[in-house]
Amino acid sequence: MTSADYMRHLLPLLNDGRWEFTSEATSEYNCAAWAAGVTDRIWWPEPEAPEYYWPAIRRDGTVEAMIEGFAVVGYLPCDNGDFEPRIEKLAIYVVGEDSPKHVARQLPDGRWTSKIGDLEDIAHTSIRDVAAGRYGYPRFFLSRPYVV
Repeated sequence: MTSADYMRHLLPLLNDGRWEFTSEATSEYNCAAWAAGVTDRIWWPEPEAPEYYWPAIRRDGTVEAMIEGFAVVGYLPCDNGDFEPRIEKLAIYVVGEDSPKHVARQLPDGRWTSKIGDLEDIAHTSIRDVAAGRYGYPRFFLSRPYVV
């Protein structure tokens, strides 16, 4: 099975022609770190994983902890993931009501970027391309002005 086939297996809503690989596979960072622009450590507010970095705030694995953590780097809650020029958005994907599983970042051209586990980073056209399955659905959104 090729990397692209495996990616489509993991993410059943990915459509051919609507996404592309943008990096090599690595376990150096995860989706939350990638969303924050970090590529040298794993970010996650998991209390049972002290080896993961998280800002010195709530660390209980909740959506609220995710929102507070991303606020440290300038992201504030917003209503949706709709494209707005000069605004960078994050989508927090959850399973159930509020169990965070994935974070994606919107690119300046309106597409989204996601780090897929220990696999590659991808750029995808729709916020829903990586929804379903293990990642759940985008339910919470954050934004900040683009940092130049």
